[in-house]
Amino acid sequence: MNNRIRQVLLLLLVLSFAMLPVLQASALMAAEDHGKRSVQPEARVPLDQKEKEFYKDVYGTEDEDAITELIGQEGKRSGSATGRYERFEIEPNDTPRQADWTFSGSDAYGRIQSADDVDYWKIRAPGNGTLQVKLDQIPAGQDYNLYLYDSEQKELGRSERKGSADERIDGIRVKQEQWYYIAVRGAGGSFSKKDYYHLMADFVPEGSRIVPDKYEPNNSLADAVEIQPNSVLRANIHDKDDIDYFKLQVPLASTIELLLTGMPTGVDLDLYLLDKDGRQIAQSEYAKNLNESITYNGDPGTYYIKIKMDKRSELADHEYQLSVTVHTIPVILVPGIGGSRLLANERGKTSEAWLNFTAMLGPKDSEHRRLLALTPQSPGSVKMVPKNNGIQILPEAEDDGLRGISYLSYHSLVKKEAEQYNSMAEHLQKMGYKKGESLFGFPYDWRMSSADNAGSLLRKIDEAIAKSKAKQVQLVVHSMGGLVTKEALLQNTQYQHKTKRIIYMGTPFLGSPRAYQAIKMGYTFGIGIKITENNSISLFSADAGKAIAEYAPAVYELLPSREYVKKQGYLNLIGVNVQRPYTYDETLTDPRIRLTYRPLAEQSDRLHQKWDQAQLNVQQYAIIGDGQKTLLGYDFEQASQRFIPFYGVAGGDGTVPLVSAAYSKSDVAKKYYVQEEHAKLPVNRSVIQQVARLLSGKEEVQPGIRLASEKTKSFDYLVIYRQDGEFPEVTLSQAGEELVITKKGIEQTQENSFQVEVHGDTLVVFEDKERGSLQVKQKQQIRTLSSVNSGLVVKRYQARTE
Repeated sequence: MNNRIRQVLLLLLVLSFAMLPVLQASALMAAEDHGKRSVQPEARVPLDQKEKEFYKDVYGTEDEDAITELIGQEGKRSGSATGRYERFEIEPNDTPRQADWTFSGSDAYGRIQSADDVDYWKIRAPGNGTLQVKLDQIPAGQDYNLYLYDSEQKELGRSERKGSADERIDGIRVKQEQWYYIAVRGAGGSFSKKDYYHLMADFVPEGSRIVPDKYEPNNSLADAVEIQPNSVLRANIHDKDDIDYFKLQVPLASTIELLLTGMPTGVDLDLYLLDKDGRQIAQSEYAKNLNESITYNGDPGTYYIKIKMDKRSELADHEYQLSVTVHTIPVILVPGIGGSRLLANERGKTSEAWLNFTAMLGPKDSEHRRLLALTPQSPGSVKMVPKNNGIQILPEAEDDGLRGISYLSYHSLVKKEAEQYNSMAEHLQKMGYKKGESLFGFPYDWRMSSADNAGSLLRKIDEAIAKSKAKQVQLVVHSMGGLVTKEALLQNTQYQHKTKRIIYMGTPFLGSPRAYQAIKMGYTFGIGIKITENNSISLFSADAGKAIAEYAPAVYELLPSREYVKKQGYLNLIGVNVQRPYTYDETLTDPRIRLTYRPLAEQSDRLHQKWDQAQLNVQQYAIIGDGQKTLLGYDFEQASQRFIPFYGVAGGDGTVPLVSAAYSKSDVAKKYYVQEEHAKLPVNRSVIQQVARLLSGKEEVQPGIRLASEKTKSFDYLVIYRQDGEFPEVTLSQAGEELVITKKGIEQTQENSFQVEVHGDTLVVFEDKERGSLQVKQKQQIRTLSSVNSGLVVKRYQARTE
């Protein structure tokens, strides 16, 4: 060996001593991480010294020139086959013919010294069995790849992980006395002239005993090893009777993904997912050594993962890898009609379109009707456009849609009364749901058809799945939001598979007479807002409601459907010789009762004929409000040409009759009932608790909730109107309380117990007989029910029992 080479070797010796502590630490870390013996040389002996000892032992000299001459004469020598010595490459070894020897269990070292350097090693199988090869200690910052070939240079396996991560080829079937070749290459020009890599090949004879992994014993549910979500582990099946069980705790409804890899040729492992009682709920049983995978959308709780060897599998040494990922299934909150905040864009300026508290205080609420009124794009069209040009209405999408559905108004005076989904969203966050990751709102333009809004909901589902990385969503829907949801999942049935469950709250499946009221007479959308605790009340203008509703497709879609009318008529013709319900078709054609715009009514009919008969392949629950005095329809009096509202003890939630909210096919798993009014269902604490339990897959009834509906107690109500068609301005007096009703609205001088509804130019006052006689006063003249006719008509009716 010439002097220059000796100088280089001396320099390497010094560097190796300097690197020794790092190499020792690396060895300890490798041993701890993988539960296997360290592959480092003995302490305090640098690799270049070991290299010299290897050369001298095999070739009788350390001189490189002499070694090269010997190799040229007789080829490379095998050296000891016992694995006693660390083995080192001897250049040239860039081709299979020049390959260096290695043996099963031997530590082999080499260096990739240039961008085009390739190191070949060869090993002869001592018997039939399997071969696994591992390349580690790759120099920092370098990227080496590993390949295995047979004697004819047919590739049997490769490992090309990025960076300096360990490379591994497992379970390659080999035959006795056959030669196999291992190649180490730098990827992308990687090399290091001074740093060694480490290579080890292990032969496992057929039928040999496999050493149990560190998780044993875990052969039963009782001995299952608990693992964390989003983790990776490595283990093995050490004999045919071995079964590995792992325990997994899932805190919220989640997509559980299991991936089992690393099985060598001939080894066939199968993968199973079990519930808390050990019942199998999912399986993966691919043939041979194919990867096994399970994707399961499950509720929170305890799960067990089971891994076993197929009876047709060979028993060979291996190390499988189990990857467990858990992603929370996101919840999307969907409001009903009027339940989303809307913004108006006019000439580049954005303003609050709904709900605008300041606008409600203006004369006749002109701003709401200016911004939100619609008109057909062309005569007979069902496509609606803003009645006033230059207005673009958009739902408020901030905060992943949650701001637009938490409160209708954030004005300090009305925020509490205008709450929609805020309390429910807060409760879900306490459970562990995260905004923008597993909790979303879906604000939408609730004036438009459910058929139009359905596409936006499908896109919201895709967004929630992408952000959460789960495979499904859960939908919590209020009122008309249930119809939007149903339409979306019927438009594209593939999304039924993306939906784990739907929880309806007060959905008018068959429609509601309130929609007829809104179109014909105007409706306040149930919005009543206290300005002070004991002072005047300002209501959203019914006239503004009528202006919005008369060309709003969504309101027409809330009209009672054909199925509703079959079950319970909502418009009755009352005459001298006639008293009967109107047929559905008459509501479209009779000029006395027909709606403003027939094309929208016909579109609604087509949609409801689909909705009312279709079933969804999705788990569904319905939470239904009851116990409230609820409008059931109108009697049309021929003589007076007037609509008289009527109510019944069957009731509902004050907006949606029970016959509609409780309607379903067999696809609704369970119905729950709560004494609550329609608008307050998402805010009701009992409802929130029930929703939370259902989202977790728990069906038990929560406090304040029932499994059966309850009728309202029998009650009387007064219908008040003027014969001349003017609005009846009156003062109601009872038990020392007064309520003043004018064209401008209801004025309240103190807290009182009156229940009043306005139906165009007609008032309905619900009586409470326990509070004594109710008096109605008009223009200083007290009029009791028996007084002489003065133009004001007051009639008492009893809630219907039919």
